[in-house]
Amino acid sequence: MVVKISENFNLDAFFVSAEYPEIARNMPVYLWQLANLWTLVNTVIQPVRNLLVEPVTVLSGIRTEGLNKLIGGEKLSDHLLGAACDITSKKIQVNPLLIAHLIHDSGIKYRQIIAYPAKGFIHISINVLQQAENKHQFLVYKHGKYETITT
Repeated sequence: MVVKISENFNLDAFFVSAEYPEIARNMPVYLWQLANLWTLVNTVIQPVRNLLVEPVTVLSGIRTEGLNKLIGGEKLSDHLLGAACDITSKKIQVNPLLIAHLIHDSGIKYRQIIAYPAKGFIHISINVLQQAENKHQFLVYKHGKYETITT
């Protein structure tokens, strides 16, 4: 069954992992994670797709702790909350940092955006915890370390 969660995205697009597709496709999730994911898609990912005027591919979406550990994700990753995903597109692959600047300057509300120029993708997340600071943090990952572009 196809579950459409925005104009251009189906729910199954966010249950992906290049290294562990079977685990990602069949992982159990909580309703609150799906609610966070719906918010992420409709307030950030769909607007990014509209801004770029081209299809956007999700490389990594929602994760369980087990999948996150297997792929070497951050221990407190927003992916675990259903509040982050890694995306790419033709334009993002050409210049992730430029597209991250475009997203930042567009007024789309995000918690954190990280451009990965060497890998051709962008990580983007939203704030879902009331006690969490809404960082609006913009980073780039270069030469094995994170550099702050703006906060």
